[in-house]
Amino acid sequence: MCWEPWDQAIDELCGEILMRLATDEPPVDALHAVRLLGCELAYDQSQMGRARQKMIEGQPAVLLKPDDRPERLQWATAHEIGEIFAWQICERTNASLEELPEAFREQLANRFASRLLLPTDWFRADLRIMGRDLFLLKERYRTASHELISRRLQDFHPEIIVTVIDQQEVSSRKNGFSRHPGGLMPAEREAVRECHQSSRPFNTESGGLRMEVWPIHEPGWKREILFTLPGVTEELSEYEFDHSPR
Repeated sequence: MCWEPWDQAIDELCGEILMRLATDEPPVDALHAVRLLGCELAYDQSQMGRARQKMIEGQPAVLLKPDDRPERLQWATAHEIGEIFAWQICERTNASLEELPEAFREQLANRFASRLLLPTDWFRADLRIMGRDLFLLKERYRTASHELISRRLQDFHPEIIVTVIDQQEVSSRKNGFSRHPGGLMPAEREAVRECHQSSRPFNTESGGLRMEVWPIHEPGWKREILFTLPGVTEELSEYEFDHSPR
């Protein structure tokens, strides 16, 4: 599957939305964007999913389930915007929305949400300045989760394996080539253990690999996000890795 024409169309649409928002820097507020695009926004505590859309008096509406994590609401809203305006993406790619498989439409909405909250040109420029510093990127892109930022990083460096560890158990592990690597290697486990115990970013190199671990720790819950990448190369080592606590 070649995503290039679809991603180009998504980026064009996101760029137009950002122009309507009259903003040229992050963070992007999807809740504000959906209203600006002429959609109603309401909350429904009883619904099963985080978000859904429906027509109300001829106008599209996004219904959100309340959540104490604002990043979840931002993602859910951005995803629904992608669903509502998928026809515009299809127009730009000469595709028929009605003929798209449901699973593909879901992927399309996911890619749109990621690129709306983390616009391509902005994110690329910030990567040049901030590198893979997940904490700095999160400070700048406040409406995106740490995990979403990590996944977006793979759009620019698909060789990086991103592993999410919750309470010392792997929740997800993928690289940017849509492949599923094997389980954690001993050196990776040791790096995660060090970060888990210290609650500080940790990096090390072993066996030709570089491991960078970021602690996303909260009272009663510890998550670590691990970046595993080839050892020092010109492309991947141009940024300093900061050990300072956040």
